[in-house]
Amino acid sequence: MKKKIKLMKILFLLITTAFLLQGCGPFYSAALLGTRMPSIISNPKSKNNEKNKYIGLDVSNTSGFNSNEHNLNFRNHFLIVKSTKYRVENVGFFVFGGVYKVGAIDQYEGKYGYFGFGPEVSVALYLPIKSIDIGLGAYCTYAYEAGNFLKFKKQVVEEELAEAYTGNWYGFLSLFPIIRAHLNEKNVVSILCGVGLPGFFSPSISFNNEKINCWFSFIPSVNKAYDYSLEIDRYGSFTLGAGYKF
Repeated sequence: MKKKIKLMKILFLLITTAFLLQGCGPFYSAALLGTRMPSIISNPKSKNNEKNKYIGLDVSNTSGFNSNEHNLNFRNHFLIVKSTKYRVENVGFFVFGGVYKVGAIDQYEGKYGYFGFGPEVSVALYLPIKSIDIGLGAYCTYAYEAGNFLKFKKQVVEEELAEAYTGNWYGFLSLFPIIRAHLNEKNVVSILCGVGLPGFFSPSISFNNEKINCWFSFIPSVNKAYDYSLEIDRYGSFTLGAGYKF
């Protein structure tokens, strides 16, 4: 029963976010929902059926929930990875922090920090076709957030300047198609396309061998009105990440 209630809360948050983002007024969700989901780590064939531990770091530089806004996020992961011929499982824990730049509400324009932690799970099922595997994956987390960005959201809701999600705990669920290519016994490349908010999709490519994992995600910018110090946002949203097996 408790699991069903948690699932309903996650679905309600995602549906509410999607609905409010279509409106005319400013809306702010949980800070982590404004970043791209991490890639899934897949062991090469030489490490099939093994459980491996990874520690990783990624940085996400994305547009915010409203025009002229920006979200810079850092995440540190600890993951246990298991791969077989037909599936991949990533189970772990992460901590995160970042800075959200508000630009849609004049009297509160500025930068607000945030931080938090949470568990995360990624699963993918594959259909092998020679050296190429075609599959479907899912990523989910239930995270805790605190900091000045949360205080800002509570303040603008109280003053009726914007709609916002003001809870400390929130969930996120994403489904994605994925293609895994085995270059040889020790190297594998994966391409996936996550669907999330804000934005309509989040394509990424990752490389794994017996020791390291690195990945890159990029979404071209459609808003040219940005006005802040990180000029790279004029070229789009991106995420860079790397992990090391220990």
